[in-house]
Amino acid sequence: LSSSLEVDQTSDSISPLPLIAEEAMGPTKRINPPATACTQSQMSALLKMKFLETQDTVTKEGGDLPHRLAWKERMILEEQLIRKKQRIDGESEPIYRSIHVGCGNGTRAINHARLLSRNQIFNPRTWTYHLFQNTNRKKDPEMMLKLYNERVPVPDNLKQSDKFDIDFHCIEPRPDLFETLDKNPKDGMAGFRIHNLALAEHQGWTKFPQKLDHQGNDLPSYSEYCQSNQCKEIETLTLDQFASSFIPNGLIDTLYLKIGQNGNKVLKGGTKTLDRTRYLEFEHFISDREQSELPSIVERLNTMGFTCYLMGKNRLFKMTGCWTDKYSYNTETLTNVGCVHRSEKAWLSLMDDVFNWMIESPTNNGMFWKDFLNDTRISRVVETNNSSTIGAVPAIVREEPKQKCSSADI
Repeated sequence: LSSSLEVDQTSDSISPLPLIAEEAMGPTKRINPPATACTQSQMSALLKMKFLETQDTVTKEGGDLPHRLAWKERMILEEQLIRKKQRIDGESEPIYRSIHVGCGNGTRAINHARLLSRNQIFNPRTWTYHLFQNTNRKKDPEMMLKLYNERVPVPDNLKQSDKFDIDFHCIEPRPDLFETLDKNPKDGMAGFRIHNLALAEHQGWTKFPQKLDHQGNDLPSYSEYCQSNQCKEIETLTLDQFASSFIPNGLIDTLYLKIGQNGNKVLKGGTKTLDRTRYLEFEHFISDREQSELPSIVERLNTMGFTCYLMGKNRLFKMTGCWTDKYSYNTETLTNVGCVHRSEKAWLSLMDDVFNWMIESPTNNGMFWKDFLNDTRISRVVETNNSSTIGAVPAIVREEPKQKCSSADI
C-alpha cells in the first residue's frame, strides 16, 4: 500500500458515509516529560557513524545476528513479567491492544500477535503455508525457513496463565489481499480481526485494484491505475474514527503503519488515537531527490510526548533531541521509524540503551548485540500506580532449527 492514496470524499456511486462519532474515546491523561537531548559527545559519535547502509535495510540470512525484532521481544517480555504478577495478585486481567495498518500478507501481524499473546496458535510459518494453498502458488521452502527462523520464540510448555489476551486489528484495503487473508484458517486466534478498510486523513471512499499480480509498490498511484483497470471503492476512515469504533477505551499498546509515505496522512487523522498510543512504528522513504517530511513528523510527535528512532538492522538512531540532517536524506530506501511515548519509562529506557550501546561500540558486531540482549544485569523499573517493581528478564534464547526445511516438511 505504498502507492499514493487519493480519497474521494464526494463519490457519486456510493452515498456519503455518516460521520462516525469520535467522542467515544475518552481523554487519556498521561505524563508528558520533555525529551532528553543528546550530549555533545553523543552527537559527535553519531555524526561519525555510517548508517542506513545495506545492513540496515536488508535482512541478512545466517550469522550470529538475531532478527530486528530482538529488542522488541525483550521490551514486551519484560513487561509481561509485570502483567503476569498483576494477574496473580488479582489487580487486573491484562490485554494487549494493537492496530496494524497495511496488513499485506499478514505474516508480520501474525508474528506480532504471537509476541503479545505468547500463544503458539499465531504461527507465521503455518499462516504462510495456508496462503500458498489459497492462492495456488508453489510453496517456497526458503521463505518458509526464513519465517521459521524469524518467528518469535514461544516455549512449548506455556500454561494458559502464561498467555495474554489480545485485541488485535489488521487493516488491509486491497480487495484481493483481503479475500486471501479472510480465507486463512483462524481457529483459536481469539481477538485477531482483519478489516477490509482504508485509513487516510479524511473520511470518504478510495479506489483500489480488484486484483494485482504484484504488490503494487511501483505504481505511481492507484487512482491512475484505476483509470484503465478494474477497481473497487473501499470505505475510508480516519485513524480516530476506526479506533473509536473498534478500540474505544484504554491504551493502544502498539500501532503499526506499513503503508509507505501514506503513514503521515494517517497520523494527521489520528491525533486522539496517538494520545493513547504507547508505541508507534511507521515506514519512511528517504530520498535526496525530494524534501523529506520526516523532520516535521518527528517534531510533531515530540510535542505529543514521543521520542523517535530511525530503525536499522539491530540498531536504533535516536532522532528526537539528536537531530541531524543525515536523517532526512542519505540514500533512496524505505526504512522504519519507531516512536515510544515518554510516559512508558521502561520501554524508553530500553530503546535508549540500544542507542547508547551502539554509540559506545561503533563496530556493532554480533557479539556486542548478543551481549546486550543477554545481559541479565540490565533491569527495568516499571511503575504501576504508586509502586515500582523491578523486573529482569532471563537471557533470550532463540530457537534454532535442527535442519533446513525441505519441501516435504512443508
